[in-house]
Amino acid sequence: MDWHYINRTAYEITKGREVQMPLGMEDEFAKAQYVSRDLKEVSEMGAREFEIWVNEFYRAVKPRPDAGVDCITTEGIPIQAKTSHIGYDLVGQFITDAKCHPTTSKPIRKVIVVSQKGFDDRARQRQFAIKTMEDIEVILATPKEMLKLEA
Repeated sequence: MDWHYINRTAYEITKGREVQMPLGMEDEFAKAQYVSRDLKEVSEMGAREFEIWVNEFYRAVKPRPDAGVDCITTEGIPIQAKTSHIGYDLVGQFITDAKCHPTTSKPIRKVIVVSQKGFDDRARQRQFAIKTMEDIEVILATPKEMLKLEA
């Protein structure tokens, strides 16, 4: 059994019980967190479920208030997660939202925009313009690319 992909719920259910595990696997079991690696499953998620998946994938936290920032990584990188195809306007708006958000680290040096459906050429043009004019790295990611990184 591959202990790295055990559902976190299984861990919560069994953590207080006497469980027989292979020797040396207790630490791996305690660290296990299930984040779907199935591209088909991720592509069928609704907006809220997809945002939660992105949050778990990056081990990020949901900020309060949201104010246009869906997640913030432990390194302070703001993340936007959308189920729609992303274009020029959304990338630019997210930079503004990240800069104005009360809990993001300032100055903003890097952001991640995740799209379930992908990005158009204008989004990539905006990514380049932001890097050139504001020295902010904009990572445009899709689940397919993200899951390839994890493989």
